[in-house]
Amino acid sequence: LALEQVKQIRTDADRATGDEMPSEAWQVAAGFLGMPVEYDNPSSGRTWLTWGVAAMCVLIFLGSLAAGLEKTIWGWGFIPAEPFRQFGLTSLTSFFLHGDWWHILGNLYFLLIFGDNVEDALRPKRFILLLLAATLVGDILHALGDPRSDIPCVGASGGISGVIAFYACRFPRARLGMLFRYFLYFRWFSFPAWGGLVMWGLLQAFLVYLQTQGYSNVSALAHLGGAAVGVAFWWWSRKDPATA
Repeated sequence: LALEQVKQIRTDADRATGDEMPSEAWQVAAGFLGMPVEYDNPSSGRTWLTWGVAAMCVLIFLGSLAAGLEKTIWGWGFIPAEPFRQFGLTSLTSFFLHGDWWHILGNLYFLLIFGDNVEDALRPKRFILLLLAATLVGDILHALGDPRSDIPCVGASGGISGVIAFYACRFPRARLGMLFRYFLYFRWFSFPAWGGLVMWGLLQAFLVYLQTQGYSNVSALAHLGGAAVGVAFWWWSRKDPATA
């Protein structure tokens, strides 16, 4: 009887908050910060490359703070008007540079949430190839469309957009959740990964308009370029038994 009462309390709580609340405290905290959470798509736990890339981003960001953030960004960020400076390495180095703590924490959150499953699916060598290709194509699209060709572009979001797109295509029914907040009203709602990709794509299309008009400093063009690579990698991997 006590167990049934506990189940009923849980059911009532879920009904009051919409869909099922996440089971981990850090997921609830992420939801309050406006981040999506992953309900049910565990990884192998051996995704060292994903964690390694995240660690490199943190270490290089800390180094850029010590050396002077603005100086480092202007020295090693990707500038469309000068794509071949620093021996053409700025497309790679800009991946590890970020403008502030919120910038890097947001990017690494998405990398760690979705990157482990993508690394499992692709294996490390193809996973790093996805990150590199998505970053490069994102920078190319940014250079072609952004009107501010003399301003450096930094951040890992172009490459991570490729990871997000691959994840949504490879695991379309993976359940994600977000917390809707309106004053004191809170409601969790869940949606499949493919639906999240559609909503994300529509948002990026709107941000592209703002970017090309000079109203936004977010490079949605780089996001869409990276996402296109993610979709292409998924299509290519469908024909490979090792990643099917």
